[in-house]
Amino acid sequence: MKKVLVILVLSLCLVGITQAKDKGKMAVGANVVLSLPMGDLGDAYKMGFGGTATFTYRIAKQIDLTGTAGYITYGVDSDKIDGSYSTIPILFGGRYYFMPGKVQPYGTAELGLHFTSADVEIPSQTFGGFTIGGGSQSVSATEFGFGFGGGVLVALSKSANIDGTVQLNFIGGELTLSIEAGASFAIN
Repeated sequence: MKKVLVILVLSLCLVGITQAKDKGKMAVGANVVLSLPMGDLGDAYKMGFGGTATFTYRIAKQIDLTGTAGYITYGVDSDKIDGSYSTIPILFGGRYYFMPGKVQPYGTAELGLHFTSADVEIPSQTFGGFTIGGGSQSVSATEFGFGFGGGVLVALSKSANIDGTVQLNFIGGELTLSIEAGASFAIN
């Protein structure tokens, strides 16, 4: 019985050491973002472009905590109206890596705040010598948001990776699909 107990304790220690070697690893990354607005947002705005910066912190062998900040801007989908919509996401979440190795597919989920702003400029119209309408309007808001998706992390070296993600994002009552590609670098 003592031998079984000793073997069990040694096995648990080895598992703990193996999992602890990855714990605490940190990385920073930058991504280029293409964002497809959907629903009502998609009716009013064109595809968005921007960038994000992401910080990851390894808490277990296959789990990272994430922090993301960025800027994404969209143009108005109209020939008669000029304007833009932009969002600054500040998000926290996690990644679960399905398998270790040089190519690591993962699932991701994030939640946080989106600082949004919209600007619209409507040109005036002249009919029979009378000028009607015209003007501009700006609005900004802070919206709660969350997103989930998947991606793949491809190791280029011990400290550099290529990172690609597809994520469905809920921003207030709006929906976007983002496609991100970039690089991440270990910082410890």
